[in-house]
Amino acid sequence: MADLLDYYLGPTGLPDRLRLLNELLNPYAEPMRHAEYAMDEDLSPEQRQEHAAYAASQAGIASLPGAMYARRAAKTLRGMMQPDPENVTAGRAIRRRDDTYRGEGPASVPDTFATSEYPYALRKTDMAQLEDMIASGLVRPKPGGYGKRNYSTIYFGETDNPDPMASVFSRPTPDKPVLLMGDPKELAGYEGGIPIDVLEHIFVRQENGEALDLLEEILARNRAYQ
Repeated sequence: MADLLDYYLGPTGLPDRLRLLNELLNPYAEPMRHAEYAMDEDLSPEQRQEHAAYAASQAGIASLPGAMYARRAAKTLRGMMQPDPENVTAGRAIRRRDDTYRGEGPASVPDTFATSEYPYALRKTDMAQLEDMIASGLVRPKPGGYGKRNYSTIYFGETDNPDPMASVFSRPTPDKPVLLMGDPKELAGYEGGIPIDVLEHIFVRQENGEALDLLEEILARNRAYQ
């Protein structure tokens, strides 16, 4: 799975060694980092509470003298799970919004999806949108919106079959090799972009024409994106 995405997008990495070195030299770096995540409105309330509690505990430890700081930190960290913003709790996406104009009105799916009788919504799209999903954590309109009137509506079709190869309408193609799939009622609950962790599947077309579900890999790349 990783090889397929590397082919399209190239590898990404995290500067873990630099971050850890900074934390050793500056014990306040760690609580400050988690305090910032505690104020991030794009994270769930549970995640923000975890980061706030961790930041508070580490700020108290960081104020201790050097040797006492090291002993207390080692003791505390053994019994406390550290919130990990690069590997977000429960596989949630990290959402990174911007001020780019993406069409008129709030980005959303049609209102009819809230009462859809179909179990699956689907959207075929291109690699440019997949790259934006990894960077932003959102399914959102392209810059400028769509059509002559610059609509911001995110259009999905509907189906009762979760198999991406079941129909010519759902089958990924060379020009639109990505198929997004989720519950219509869930997707209808968002404006300003749909979080990618709300999706149930992200199918990507392979060279042999088959479709592979890379949702977990996409989420991992979103969390590691810099």
